[in-house]
Amino acid sequence: MLLTERVREIGADEARLEEDTIRFARQALMREMARSVRPERVRRRRRAWAGIGIGGLVAGAAVTAIVAGSVLAPVEAPSASAADVLNAAADVVIQAGDTNVPAGKYLRITTTSEGFRLWDADTPEGAGEGWERFNGLRSNAEAVLLTERTSSLYVPADRSGSWVRVTEPSKIVHALGSHAQEALTDWAKVNPPSGLEDGSEVLRADGGAYETVDGIDGEGTRTYFFDTRHLWAEMPTADARDLVTWLRTLVGEAPDSSASDSSIVETLVDDPTFAVAPAEVRAASLRALALLDGSSVESVHGDVTTIRFEWSTKWWTAWKLIDIDTARGLILKTTSSGAITGEPDQIEDLPGWESRSTYDFTVVDEAP
Repeated sequence: MLLTERVREIGADEARLEEDTIRFARQALMREMARSVRPERVRRRRRAWAGIGIGGLVAGAAVTAIVAGSVLAPVEAPSASAADVLNAAADVVIQAGDTNVPAGKYLRITTTSEGFRLWDADTPEGAGEGWERFNGLRSNAEAVLLTERTSSLYVPADRSGSWVRVTEPSKIVHALGSHAQEALTDWAKVNPPSGLEDGSEVLRADGGAYETVDGIDGEGTRTYFFDTRHLWAEMPTADARDLVTWLRTLVGEAPDSSASDSSIVETLVDDPTFAVAPAEVRAASLRALALLDGSSVESVHGDVTTIRFEWSTKWWTAWKLIDIDTARGLILKTTSSGAITGEPDQIEDLPGWESRSTYDFTVVDEAP
């Protein structure tokens, strides 16, 4: 049963339900559905570092809505799967419509990315550039650098106006392992100082599109975008099953491959500019995620539900956590394990994750 139908059923005795009240009750019911789940937690081999806190206090278990001056009885929420949560969030996106920004202002999308740089002393340096040694595995890395990078995209209310992207240089947050100093030396070779005053790179483009010399043959130009509009224009959105089929072809994997599903999830959730995609694209993407196997509800904190995807092959297992704001249908954070082969880490006490990104969406008065 669709949530809209369920909400209307709850208030069947009322002559009329206001649409704002329906939306409020739907969102509240959706949160309680997710909160009622108590999934089996997958025990990790090592305890992960504490992530960036998202969410807030968990509300009570009862849902109460005010309809035409009367109070509805608390609803006993049914158990919800990850698919239930994703489909309900898609309904919210469709009702809210496209993301709009007040005239003269900007939507600032800030991405903070953290990740491991696994350094293997046994890898030849090649031309002596140092980057080759950052191709290690957790099981053979003699050093690990945890890096952090922040990028902010300013999207104007009038999207034909000037878009601005500010990218900060990567910085080392932690260096671990007996060869940490050598890894830091190689990192300095690969990432020399930019020469800019504050180290940041600022790129402006009218309409969010710019041209550059074709990097393949050096002839002609190629158009690039600050968002992924070229995919949005091609994505089938009427039926989520068609979108999944289209995505399998896009990622170049066999339809029945576990790697295909993981690549699809990455394509849909690792792009913060999806926040400015048309509502039908965002909703179809959430519904496509709901069709994939291997998902479960990890936790619920207020409006933020964490969904876990897990995949296994004969060679590796992998998982990905997705923090979704169910009230807005926005992805706020992703955390990935990378391929887990079962071999022990050479360096002790590494986090259980390998990369994570946090997204923040804020309306601001001006761009740099």
